[in-house]
Amino acid sequence: MTNKVHILIVDAFREAGGEEEVAFYIYNSLPRSEYDVTLAGPKDSPYFQKKLPKQSEFLNVSLSGKFDFLSMLKIRKYVKESNVDIVNVHGYIAGYIVRIACCGLKTKVVWTMHVNVLDVPSIGKVKRIIRSKIEGELNRFLTNEVVCVAEELKHVVEKQRIRTPISVVYNGIDVSAFSDTHKKTSFYVRRDNELVLGFVSRLSTQKGINYLLKLAVVLREEKVNYKMLIVGDGDQKSFIESYIKKNQLEKNVTLYGFQKDVNNVLDSIDVLLLPSLFEGFPMIILEALCSKTPVIASNVNGIPEVVKDNENGFLVTPRDVSALYRAVLKYVQRPELIKIHGEKGHQTVIENYSKDMMLSQYEKIFSSLVDVK
Repeated sequence: MTNKVHILIVDAFREAGGEEEVAFYIYNSLPRSEYDVTLAGPKDSPYFQKKLPKQSEFLNVSLSGKFDFLSMLKIRKYVKESNVDIVNVHGYIAGYIVRIACCGLKTKVVWTMHVNVLDVPSIGKVKRIIRSKIEGELNRFLTNEVVCVAEELKHVVEKQRIRTPISVVYNGIDVSAFSDTHKKTSFYVRRDNELVLGFVSRLSTQKGINYLLKLAVVLREEKVNYKMLIVGDGDQKSFIESYIKKNQLEKNVTLYGFQKDVNNVLDSIDVLLLPSLFEGFPMIILEALCSKTPVIASNVNGIPEVVKDNENGFLVTPRDVSALYRAVLKYVQRPELIKIHGEKGHQTVIENYSKDMMLSQYEKIFSSLVDVK
């Protein structure tokens, strides 16, 4: 008989974003002296090409959609037979499957909300409303604690008028990986005192790729001496390549694809751009600020909780290319702001957004739900 608490961490692992990083970090970092930990997700996920769980601690489930009844049955069977004390599930699809699977069981369920489904434009308006209502009912009846990655998301859940406890646990990063002493290699060497702008994220419409590229055209037309590095992979890759060629942006914009060593990329740029249409609480912003790189980002969702206008970067209205240009121009006209904002951002992340802080908060939540013997 074990005195440890058995925790099952579940995520759909569809991409390599913040949601996946948080789920894997919790799995990988919970002390095994106190917890038996299992990670659940699809073994063929691209995410597991770079990070692998221990085979003895992994449950392969596809989590392919809301009506993935085989995954529901597999998770339910595992929870019952393995005496799982707590399930921490991340994201909408996995959250739906797991909470239905655990209905009627004694295990405690912690759902981590990374994004508001009402903000996702790729889903039709009616479907968004229906999915939001479903989330509300799952939160009300089949969840023991809701964890939101930003205060803005907590306000969304509070409108559901549920009695389920709601906590805010900000995403955290490994601050040591972005320290001045961390070994770095040159990613890009600037030329002719140019301003180096960077976009480091998934290449999707959510990230405002179209507006990023329009900004590139405006900067060239206004004769700004700049270079834009686009780093990442996704379904907008072909669009970006054709846009660069069509608008003859080859000298100013370079698409690098996925890069494993993000800290080396951030060390090569002056300012990070993230003109997203919606977000939860982006990891890349924390990574940029920790590397002393100021951020120009959309004033949406959890972003203004970490990016403070004219303190560690600038906030802009989404879909507003003119606002993006004006923000970039401030760094062109006052290049000393890059260092000032970078130092401020670095201190903010060190003090508030480390992975150790994030893990500690999750452990407190887990401990409050079950007695650690």
